[in-house]
Amino acid sequence: MKKINPSEADIIYRQVFKTMTELCKHHDPLAVSGVLLAQALRLYRTALPLDDFDLLINEIMETVKEDIKPFDTPTLN
Repeated sequence: MKKINPSEADIIYRQVFKTMTELCKHHDPLAVSGVLLAQALRLYRTALPLDDFDLLINEIMETVKEDIKPFDTPTLN
């Protein structure tokens, strides 16, 4: 699998974060997050072989509760 350049990932993260926060000013944050999640999963499914996609989904499901932290910003809604 191709390695991700950390500085490229940071640029992408900042751009998507800016877009996400702007969308949350005008739309329900749950709708925004649902769309982003659906698009992310479709992108993973497109970019990965099915076996790797399944491994990724299983890993996410096993670790999601402990690893995902809320943003350090006021409530968006």
